[in-house]
Amino acid sequence: TQVFVNTRTRQFWVFEPFGLTVDVVEGAAGRKYTFLMQSDSWLDTNDLAHVDIGTAKGMNSINDVGGTSLWNIPKTFSWKGSATYPSQSGNTILEESTGSWSLDKKLSTSANTAGDNLDAAIDRVRQTLIASGYTEI
Repeated sequence: TQVFVNTRTRQFWVFEPFGLTVDVVEGAAGRKYTFLMQSDSWLDTNDLAHVDIGTAKGMNSINDVGGTSLWNIPKTFSWKGSATYPSQSGNTILEESTGSWSLDKKLSTSANTAGDNLDAAIDRVRQTLIASGYTEI
C-alpha cells in the first residue's frame, strides 16, 4: 500500500501498486540502496490504454522508528516516473514526474510503538493528513 501526498494541492491518495519490484543493491564504497520499480498497464472503461512506470531509490541508513529493532532503510527516496494515457479527444498524453519521498520518523515511531499492522498504520497516516487539512482523493 502506498500513500501519495501532494503538498502543493494538499491532497493525498492511498492505493495498491501493481507490478512492484523492491530490492536492495550495493553501490559505490559498499553503500546499500533500496529501490522500487513499478510497471502497470490497464484499459479504462472506454477500452483506452494507460501505462505507468517509475523508479524510486534511496541510500540505506540505520533508523530507529520504534519497535524492537533498528531498520536499515532510506530516509529519503528519489522518484522518476512516466505515464501515458488518453486525453478526452483520444490523443495520447505523456506525463513525466520527479520528486522525493521522506521517512516520517515521528509517525513511523508512533505506529510501531502502538503495534499497528499495515491497515492501522495507513489509517493513522490518513487521519494525520486529514487533521492537517489535506483532502483524500
